[in-house]
Amino acid sequence: MTHDFENVEGVGGVGEWRHRSNGLTALVCPTPVAPVVGFGVVYRVGSRHEVSGHTGATHILEHLMFKGTHRYNRDRGCEIARELHRVGAMFNASTWLDRTNYYEVLPPEQLALAVDIESDRMRGALVRDSDLESERTVVLNELDSGENEPFDLLMKSSFAHAYLEHPYHHPTIGWRSDVENMTGEVLRHFYDTFYHPDNATVIVVGDVDEATALAEVERGFGGVDGFVFSNFYVWVSLALLVALPIRRDGAGPGAGSAAVDPAGDRCTAAGRIRGRGRDVAGRGTGRGRAEHIGRLRTHPLMRPLRPDKLAISGLVATLEDL
Repeated sequence: MTHDFENVEGVGGVGEWRHRSNGLTALVCPTPVAPVVGFGVVYRVGSRHEVSGHTGATHILEHLMFKGTHRYNRDRGCEIARELHRVGAMFNASTWLDRTNYYEVLPPEQLALAVDIESDRMRGALVRDSDLESERTVVLNELDSGENEPFDLLMKSSFAHAYLEHPYHHPTIGWRSDVENMTGEVLRHFYDTFYHPDNATVIVVGDVDEATALAEVERGFGGVDGFVFSNFYVWVSLALLVALPIRRDGAGPGAGSAAVDPAGDRCTAAGRIRGRGRDVAGRGTGRGRAEHIGRLRTHPLMRPLRPDKLAISGLVATLEDL
């Protein structure tokens, strides 16, 4: 079978490929040591891409990605979990500061199923309000569980004080008040902004040859279009991270200490600027947005502090389950 990937480089048995049409990156590592294959997708979006008032969006969206897509959903009797359990697959997902990853470990002859699920999940997730309400309770219980873990509390407090201006400031799971008030509209905007092939890396590792792996990825993802910037959430992110000054305790930019949310559970150097961000966003023009989007992608606050760890962390997460 043919594919539209071009080789970028190969290191240590791992080949890196990039799709000519939609920009999707693929890492292929044939490892015929056991009759299983690991398939994963790492999206280059994490909690650092969230704005004040919407913290936790990445993690909640990860939960909703298992609730149904256009092709795999409960109404059709073919939920993602049911289809994967049917073939004996192991599967999960995780969210971190710089990335979100989804993966399956299953028999080599079922690789096509994993490709179908992940390609449909990339642009066909339903992200329904009804599913948000049920998963909100799950996430809040997860958040409460973390409050009983000393190490989790230490990490949350340390990051909040160490990164006053960088988005690493807030925890991946989000601040409780933001989780309680998260809306489906925000999550759908977030999904439409970051879940695209040119912002993702597909990983195939295990008992499969490189040609077969690339052909399967081409079949599933080759027709998925790349991203066109036109999203409200990107503009809000820009307004909060680039256009607005950082305020400290009402003393003006650069003075004092980080402001504490009156709700009592969020410490933020940016202060209470949610409403202002929406106002600024509403005044953007087409040309202005295009210019600012370029700034957003290259702005220091939108860069991971260790960019070399993004795909590697996703590959390790997949390899650990083989």
